[in-house]
Amino acid sequence: NLYARSGYTLVDGTSFSAPITAGAAAVLKAGRPGLTVNQYRSLLINGASALVVPGGKTAAVQQAGSGRLNLDSAMRGTIAVAPVSVSFGAGGATIDKTTDLTVTNLGKTADTFSVSVAGSDPSATPSVSPNSLALGPGESGRVSVRLNASGLAGGVYQGFVLMRGTQSPVEARVAYWYG
Repeated sequence: NLYARSGYTLVDGTSFSAPITAGAAAVLKAGRPGLTVNQYRSLLINGASALVVPGGKTAAVQQAGSGRLNLDSAMRGTIAVAPVSVSFGAGGATIDKTTDLTVTNLGKTADTFSVSVAGSDPSATPSVSPNSLALGPGESGRVSVRLNASGLAGGVYQGFVLMRGTQSPVEARVAYWYG
């Protein structure tokens, strides 16, 4: 029984997440008609809120992906990103790889989007170029995400490329990972 007097209940597992996500996608499509499948996908994934675990830390990318589904952010977001996440793969102590992200302004007005990175370890935090992108409505631009590090210890290096426009309070979070 999922009834709770407060209106909220705690559930988990893929058998519950799949219908919730499908329902959120249907609401998003009804509320924002005319976008592409990949734009809807980005709004849902990259509009997720950070998932905070006990101890106050943000959950690891491999534990929580982009975070907790946030339909409100998806409805109000003005940024679509492709691809929706960045994997630098598994490798050794040295890496120098670059991935390009295509950023599309889904807003109705021109906007300038700031781009930054929040990483788990400063020794292996990617750089972004440019760190600001001005786009008209419907326009797309590219952001390069480069991970250049050496002398890395074995382990996982992860975090988020963060994008926010001046016209919307909604932040897009693009997860990245290297192991």
